Amino acid sequence: MAQYYVDGTIASASGSGSGTIGDPWGKTDDLIQYAVDQIILAGKGSTGDWINIVAGDINQTTPLNLAGYSPNNGRQLTILGYNEHQPTYDLGGVTWSAVHYDGIRLHNIRFVNFIAVSNQFAVRLKYHGSISFCVFDGQNQPHATILRIEGSINILGCQFINFSPTTGLHQALIYSGSSGANWLKGCYFEKGGINDYYYLFSYNTVIEDSVFVYTGTNNMAYAILSIRQSRLSNCTFYRDPSAGTFNPIYFSTYQNNSMVNCYFENMTDISYNNSVSVNGNISTMLSGNRAYNSATLHPTQDLLPCDTLIYYDNDWDVSESLLVDAANGDYRPKAGLIGAGFNLQDYGFPSSIKKQDPTIGAITGNIMPRKVRDIF
Repeated sequence: MAQYYVDGTIASASGSGSGTIGDPWGKTDDLIQYAVDQIILAGKGSTGDWINIVAGDINQTTPLNLAGYSPNNGRQLTILGYNEHQPTYDLGGVTWSAVHYDGIRLHNIRFVNFIAVSNQFAVRLKYHGSISFCVFDGQNQPHATILRIEGSINILGCQFINFSPTTGLHQALIYSGSSGANWLKGCYFEKGGINDYYYLFSYNTVIEDSVFVYTGTNNMAYAILSIRQSRLSNCTFYRDPSAGTFNPIYFSTYQNNSMVNCYFENMTDISYNNSVSVNGNISTMLSGNRAYNSATLHPTQDLLPCDTLIYYDNDWDVSESLLVDAANGDYRPKAGLIGAGFNLQDYGFPSSIKKQDPTIGAITGNIMPRKVRDIF
């Protein structure tokens, strides 16, 4: 692995620097492409390099081309904001695509200015990568699908904000390929305006400790399309009372989805399914969920609870909001959610082991573990 450094404050039409911390690469536009090209020219690019953005921002004018880099078979390319610096990465309305390359990791970057061409993707990754502590800021502008992931991608501690266009194209926030096996944790999503396209299309995905907010004027059929063994736990779904209809979950005809210790407020239908789309194995576990001011389940969903193997301790009609002040963006739990969740350990652990019941909803404590230097 080699460490390389770039500086977005350096103005250079053709590029400059040597890529070291003392002499970082600089280029006015397409700086990441320039860095990748320099690594390839040096005969590197197969051992898992890091490109550290030490200062400034990034402007992209042409689609990223990683041909020749070959970070496959676990040899990862990492692009990150260096030492807590979070650069703004202006995608220039074109695609940032690594669809042919495994092991891409993006960390601590703010992405803006997404492509707005139907059925295109702003950022596309293949397999075995990660996106962490990144912000995807829609700036309330039209956009195509923001993030396309093929499979085995971790999305940790990211924000998807300002996706409230009033005109133009509006598509998904995340689209997962059929390989799935993704992990999404500690993320925040918001949509509004006329944006009524789903948030997440998922296969075999773990979705936990995340908040989904809808303030849009249109009607959203479903926020998350869970296909085949998706697992949701400790998520909070909030619809502004003045927004259009909002159905957070759609368990499709595939099997063995689970939803545990999630909280819903002001939903139209909590799980949008009908008798045609529901089969006998659609859900393995629905337990510990709470809902306020929401329709309990889709009117023709009789198959959903009775065919769920583990269906315990759900209350789809609590008497009051159990969030501190959701109308003003405070989604912390009230006492009725704290320590009130379903605990699978009651069944999987010996009775002699003392267990603590989990909190319902997304905000349950530190989402990401602290580093050792933060503890001492």
